Amino acid sequence: MLKISKLLDYALLVVVTIAKNSDAPYSASKISEVTGLNLPTVRKLLNLLNVGGIIVSKRGIEGGYALARQASQISMLDIVKSIETDVNITECCDTFKNSCLIKKCGLQSYWKIVNHKILDMFANTSIDEILTIEKSNKF
Repeated sequence: MLKISKLLDYALLVVVTIAKNSDAPYSASKISEVTGLNLPTVRKLLNLLNVGGIIVSKRGIEGGYALARQASQISMLDIVKSIETDVNITECCDTFKNSCLIKKCGLQSYWKIVNHKILDMFANTSIDEILTIEKSNKF
């Protein structure tokens, strides 16, 4: 089964939560409260998202976390790259390895096409679009 990791799923939830409240920064504890995620997980995600350039942090009484760019300028792929070390669906899609594990597989080209389509969809889906889908309850 193809599956999005829990950490990536939670990261998207954190980013969407921050995006919904673009008026003021969100504290880690407030994000934990709103999302239901435990505080250590939220802190880990905030660190990864901050390093990945998705969010920015502001210290002080009125501090917290906010999006680094407009929600329309942050793609799902940006979040994936901030959280996951490998964004390939199979090892043979890894451009650095460029080899199948099975000598007579012959599926490398197919898996690269599938991988490209998934990454393209992520690259072309902004946080703004995810918010719109959530508001309209399309799914």
